[in-house]
Amino acid sequence: MPSRRFLSCLIVLGLSLPVAAQVKFNSATYPGPSNTSPGPSIAADIDRDGNPDIISPDSSNPQLIVWYGTGGGKFGSPELIGHLDGISGNIAVGDFNNDGKLDIIVPTGQSRFVDILINQGNRTFSVQSISTPDWPSWVAVGDFNNDGKLDFALSSFKPDTGGFYIQIYLGNGEGGFTAGQVLPLGAIQTFNVIARDLNKDGKIDLIDLGSPATVFLNNGDGTFTNTQTLNAPNGGTYINGSVGDVNGDAAPDLFLTNDQFCGEGCGSIKSLDSWVNDGAGHFTLKQSLQPTGSSDDDGVLADLNYDGKLDMVFESDQELEYALGNGNGTFGSVHQVGTLNGQFSGDFTPLLSHDLNNDGLMDIVSTSSDLNSILVELNTSAKPDCLPPNSSTVRSTVCLPASGQKVNSTFAVRAAGNGPVEIVRMEEWLDGKKVFQSLSNQLRNNISTSVGSHTLTIVTVDVLNNISKQSLSLSAISCSAPATAGVRICTPTAGSTVSSPVSVVAASSPASGTSITAVRLYVDNVAKFTTSGSRLSTSVSMAAGSHHLVVVAYQANGNALTASETITVP
Repeated sequence: MPSRRFLSCLIVLGLSLPVAAQVKFNSATYPGPSNTSPGPSIAADIDRDGNPDIISPDSSNPQLIVWYGTGGGKFGSPELIGHLDGISGNIAVGDFNNDGKLDIIVPTGQSRFVDILINQGNRTFSVQSISTPDWPSWVAVGDFNNDGKLDFALSSFKPDTGGFYIQIYLGNGEGGFTAGQVLPLGAIQTFNVIARDLNKDGKIDLIDLGSPATVFLNNGDGTFTNTQTLNAPNGGTYINGSVGDVNGDAAPDLFLTNDQFCGEGCGSIKSLDSWVNDGAGHFTLKQSLQPTGSSDDDGVLADLNYDGKLDMVFESDQELEYALGNGNGTFGSVHQVGTLNGQFSGDFTPLLSHDLNNDGLMDIVSTSSDLNSILVELNTSAKPDCLPPNSSTVRSTVCLPASGQKVNSTFAVRAAGNGPVEIVRMEEWLDGKKVFQSLSNQLRNNISTSVGSHTLTIVTVDVLNNISKQSLSLSAISCSAPATAGVRICTPTAGSTVSSPVSVVAASSPASGTSITAVRLYVDNVAKFTTSGSRLSTSVSMAAGSHHLVVVAYQANGNALTASETITVP
């Protein structure tokens, strides 16, 4: 048994188990080149060096601005990609010629062209142009007809009639495209187009943001059907939005920002709206929040405090604000973080969320054309327990379980994914059957299985439907909790000699009238792993020699239960 002094320390530590962290950022401003005006930015590792880059259209000149990542969430001096057919306000990326390099697609507005910037490697691009009948504005990329070749959806304005529409362009996998279906929008102005699988059928659907927002579900052959319109609850216009699972049911929900000037003396109609998905691609308004300022033009979803629940992040009167998610589709009160880096062309400040320093936390970038800069907000709100790989290719780090590990029949999975573009889904497959998925770049859950040998496969999927798989073997053992209040360490056996990494499996039972809230493993008085619930399965690397293991079960009444043993690593 541990000494009285050590046991006291464990109980005190038990009072400070992880809770929702305060949201904190470290800020850095990166200026653009002289005489430029950066527009809405995107993040992608376009040179595949393992560090995300930030790309912005120049809203004053026919060119793009790129801040290449140098590591640790820092960026070098901006570089220009020129020779475009016109000025753009929106860009996207994708590998359009299947050569393994990320290309850039740029609608150029009144010039009536869409420019495809083919990545030649070494940070150089060649431009090929697609003529369009009208003024292209917003673009979204995806494989719309499931042929393995990227397509794009393009919203356009008809200057002769004043109407708006979306047209589908189907890719041939060699950088060429054929115009396809036209989706009429009438007089509904488009403020953004988002491509994502909304009804979990494996087909990429579309959301057009405007007044109202419109949902188009994919028929599977590159054509779409208008299935729902989403009207802001107090009128107004949805001008930006984000897709994510806000209620934990593994179906993609919507966070839409509504802002429309309603006249002199009236100000703006505004709201921050969460729309939850029934799993079939139909949405219901769950909550409508108000920002603290007079506008809320741009917002994104991001898990800011690493609690597994998506939070709202948005701009309000040049202030960065957030509302923490409750995990059920609703959000808490609005908080201010600090002042942003000015406006975008006298209007809203575009935001993006992305893990910029490969630490597993979502960071925020705001773009200001007025001050010709981007503001990078590196998230320091928590310390993730599983770090992702770098962003050079789609893959994951599996922190738990380790390959060959012995686990309890209910065991923890900890994994983090990364890639050149956004990771939108991670899956767990046990013996060839999918048992869990998360619409994020993290897996932090427990799964149960039968006693015996099993194969666990972690699948990582990015927004362009690139997929990686990583499989490992494990052995589930029976570890019954003690009949009375206490902790039982099932493996390793006390006094045994075991190889590193060491599999540790334990189970606990609470005292009458309370429950076990978390279990923590200490090795030589150092905390190594904590999990919620009453059971623990983990693998720990240990140096050769004798080691003292203590497993502490924390009860809801504030008391702790312990078990300890000594083992030897050869």
